[in-house]
Amino acid sequence: MIVPDARIEAAEEGFPQLFDYIDGANRPSLAMAAEDLQKEKQGDRDLEKGEIIHMTVPVVEAPSNDGWKTRFFLPKSYTLQTIPQPVNSNIVVSQTTPRKVAVLRYMGSDNDEVLNQYEVKLRYELDKKGKVATGPAEYAFYNPPFKPPFLRKNEVILPVE
Repeated sequence: MIVPDARIEAAEEGFPQLFDYIDGANRPSLAMAAEDLQKEKQGDRDLEKGEIIHMTVPVVEAPSNDGWKTRFFLPKSYTLQTIPQPVNSNIVVSQTTPRKVAVLRYMGSDNDEVLNQYEVKLRYELDKKGKVATGPAEYAFYNPPFKPPFLRKNEVILPVE
């Protein structure tokens, strides 16, 4: 989902909407037959609420032309044909294309100043190896916000040639 704000504000607005989607604010895919819907009143499914989708990590924040994109990756058991469709029109389900990236993982805070320091470090390491970043940095976060910052796993990601 894309939010036209600064990174942290976009994450604070975007993540709850994504969480609502995986927590059942969705409709069954068209690939699911009506009779199957009648049978699925048990387990992780409640017909009135939608399907609970087990979230994967990381949550990724990336700049876009319109603001910041907040996203996560769905379990590979889903396809574009079987994934429940979001009720919220701000959420877009799409398939990513493979690409080559350089990643710097670190433990600590995810504020903009720290992210910038690690991005500079990653760009420096790429430059030393004669590699060129082909786009802006993205940031991946592996832990919930209530985890103490010094215990959080994060990544700075740069697409490369």
